[in-house]
Parts: sequence; structure tokens; C-alpha cells
Amino acid sequence: METDQAFVDIFGRRPDWLGELEGRIRPVRGRIARPKVFKAKVESDLVLEPVDPEDPSQVWEFQLYYDRGIFVRTESARLAQWRQINPANRLRLRDYVPRRVEGIVVFGERSLCPPGSGEFPHLRILHLDERLAELEETDPQTPLVLLLRPLVVDSDSVVAEHAAADYHGLQEHPGLDHEERRCFSVMFMQFLMQRFRNQTPEEIRIMIKELVPVEETRAGRELIEKGIEKGIEKGIEKGKAQAMLDVVHRLQLQGLGLEEIARLTGLPLDQVGAMIRE
Repeated sequence: METDQAFVDIFGRRPDWLGELEGRIRPVRGRIARPKVFKAKVESDLVLEPVDPEDPSQVWEFQLYYDRGIFVRTESARLAQWRQINPANRLRLRDYVPRRVEGIVVFGERSLCPPGSGEFPHLRILHLDERLAELEETDPQTPLVLLLRPLVVDSDSVVAEHAAADYHGLQEHPGLDHEERRCFSVMFMQFLMQRFRNQTPEEIRIMIKELVPVEETRAGRELIEKGIEKGIEKGIEKGKAQAMLDVVHRLQLQGLGLEEIARLTGLPLDQVGAMIRE
């Protein structure tokens, strides 16, 4: 699955959720989580900058496929961040205590973790499926569990069974603001489309409505009003309907490619391309 940008978007909006993954019992540590490219071929998914300079910075990597190079890449990014926040001229001072940088690798599951992690003592390892299972035991409605279920649960039938309730839960969650509900609902639909690539947009919509009809939810009504359902029902011939145009641009901003947008909206690929260029 294409998840790197999705994780940047999710935790860039909610850096406090990184603390939930860690299981840290403390207030939100980071004021911002952002993608970071240090130099050519040295990069990480996210860097978490602490509010308290006494706390360590963190370099985060999310790994949902097997790759023996993940530890070297993360350690390189960690060292690059260390050099960036510890100026060379201050390192020459005897009383200067260098700021710390932690590296955290989040694997989708244990089987994706290659051997050799012991050679990198400054890196910590988390397993996303296990951590989300622990969070679900504490609070089954935590947004992270609802949003990421399509990425971590092995069984297609289980994902499909929960799809409507998870989608509805994200749209109505009291812990999310209006923009977060909209953003994370769109991401959830993207994850479903990537998970069920052989299903049509209509089948995905049926899956989402299976337990809670989308038109009965507040966020669902907003999406309908802005054109997803109306546009399809009216038939978009030349991509000029403003409502559908807004939807296409909104999906593009969430990182969806032309093919994924075409699958979700039911529009021809060339028409989606033309709408994005407007």
C-alpha cells in the first residue's frame, strides 16, 4: 500500500497520536511533526520536535513491507538530525550537553522486522498491529484504531465487516474537529480502495454504508452536498460540475493519484486529469 504520505498527513495533523503509539503516559510532547529531508538519500517519514528542549527529538519511520535496509536508513536520518540540532561550534564547548535524538521504526507486523536490530541500540521498534490491538482494548473507538484497521488487520472480511462502523466513527468522533473528520474519512476511503482494489467505487460505498448509511451521518451529508453522490447521480459529462470539481481537488490534496480518484468518483481517468488542471 502507498502509505508514506498518509502517515505524514495523519501524524503531522495529530503528533499527539505518536505518543499513543509509544504508550507514553505524559502530555503531548511534540508541537509539530513534519516530513524531513536532510540531504540527498538521507530522509525519514517524520521528525517530532519536542516542546521541552530537554526531551529528545524523534525520527520516525513507518515500514509496511520487508526491507533489510530500514535500520541503516533510520539510523542515518537520526544522526543527520543530531548533527542539525547540535551545532559544531557548540560541540567544542566542554559544558555543552548535546541534545538527544531517538529513532523509532514502526513495523506493520513482527514478520516485517528484519534481523539485525541489535546493531542499532539507539533505535526502538514498535509493531503497529500489536499496538493498535492494545489501544483497542482500552478504547475501541480511538480514532487511530478506526482509521488504520484496513492497514493492519489480515482478514479482508473483518475489515469489510467493520468498514461502515469505522467510517461512521471517524465522521462523528467527538475527539476530532471538523477538518480532521473530513480528512481522516477521506484517508479511510483511500485505504479501503487500496485494500480492495478489485472492488468498484459503488461496492466500496456499499461497504461503507453497510452498517450506517452515509446519508445519515453529519459528515456524510456534507460530502453528499458537496457533490460525490449528486455528481454521480446527475452524470458528469465534461467535468464542469463545481461540486464534483471540489471533490476531485480535495481528494488530490489528500495524496490520491489520478487512478484512485477516478475509481472513487467513477469519472474517466482523462476527465479527472482535466479537472485537476483547472
